[in-house]
Amino acid sequence: MYDGLEALYGGAAGGGKSDALLMGALQYTDNPNYSAIILRRSYTDLALPGALMDRAREWLLGSHAKWDRETHTWRFPSGATLTFGYIATNADRFRYQSSEFQYIAFDEITEFPDDEAYLFLFSRLRRVEGSEIPLRVRVASNPVGVGAYWVRRRFIQEGNDDRIFVPANFNDNPHIDRDAYLRSLQELHPSLQRRLIEGSWDEIEDAAYPEFKEEIHVIDPISVPLDWRRWEGMDFGITNPTAWLAAGLAPSGETVVFGEYYQPGLIQDHSSKILTLRSFSWGQPTFAVCDPSIRNRTGFGSEGMGETVHSEFGKNGIHLVPANNDRRAGRVRVAELLRPDPSRPFPEWHPRAGELGSPRLFFTRNCENTIDQVRFAPIDAVEGETVDPYWESRRGHAHAALRYLVTARVYPKGLEVVEAGTGRSIRRDWPAWNENNWTEVG
Repeated sequence: MYDGLEALYGGAAGGGKSDALLMGALQYTDNPNYSAIILRRSYTDLALPGALMDRAREWLLGSHAKWDRETHTWRFPSGATLTFGYIATNADRFRYQSSEFQYIAFDEITEFPDDEAYLFLFSRLRRVEGSEIPLRVRVASNPVGVGAYWVRRRFIQEGNDDRIFVPANFNDNPHIDRDAYLRSLQELHPSLQRRLIEGSWDEIEDAAYPEFKEEIHVIDPISVPLDWRRWEGMDFGITNPTAWLAAGLAPSGETVVFGEYYQPGLIQDHSSKILTLRSFSWGQPTFAVCDPSIRNRTGFGSEGMGETVHSEFGKNGIHLVPANNDRRAGRVRVAELLRPDPSRPFPEWHPRAGELGSPRLFFTRNCENTIDQVRFAPIDAVEGETVDPYWESRRGHAHAALRYLVTARVYPKGLEVVEAGTGRSIRRDWPAWNENNWTEVG
């Protein structure tokens, strides 16, 4: 029995995840100092036939536990309680700000678009002095939904001894008709099948960049040659990370994102670290592009006065150029550069050098956040042609920096021409490097 702080039981459908949460909630109900809560995104989700409240009623009906319809709480003879709650919006988390629990569970945690409500509930996790009841947070989900990115990152990528991931297997639950359920799941899209049958957390619903393939677009770190054009893109954050990317443009037209800085902090700290990276690793860029809004956002200033973020970076030796912040253009441009070209040979520094089918955008392995965000960026369900702006503002800062990078007009004029009679895009010889080969930024 695992009594550590956090655990995710997740993956394939039909593994009995909800039952596992309910069993965990009932484990210490013989103790008068025990309170548990199970949460979902909406009260309707809890109350559906076969859902958690219905399941608890089946298990507890006929026992000495009493149901309080007003508070959605089971009360046990010992005085222990099990409550069912919901958090439809982040503001709903304050419904529980005066509560105290020893067990907090979230069913279908990936329905929550971010971790704000999840982390807030940790403030409600406490026990009386001397109690031996473990403090536990348990979550369960399939790898489906708007929150799959942050859940995967927290539990699978950043897990530790106090935060574990227990894979759910399709065959874990002996009480379902596996053959019939499997036949139903096989009607779904192959990507959704991999998530619900295999429990894969490496797939994403409505991915913004289905063109992205790690074996093609990710390469080992390379030493960027001196004749490559270098530039940078930055998305600023204080409590959220500041994402800063360094890229190089090869004479043959490929862009390689070869440097990544991804940290929260103050402007002077970011400036110092970026200048150090430029001196010892990245090299000096031709320019660095940034979110245009930092010209209007107030920084802290060297004396606590309200300079803009843009001007404060300038005083710290970092000069920034406002980027193109058209979200649609940014997503389209990233997709365009990721798309393999059947007539384009892979460059000499790629493992598939000389083969045809090369894209024009690559990432070195050390750019972990950027690679992760390109892989998992969700399309905006409303707009359809942009990356979900809410996801990007919470979890996609490296993606925003990448948008700024690739929409800067640093690509040579006339890089490709259309072959007469065939309509095929073909490369032509590059002219000598000079300023006339480059269009202006913006």
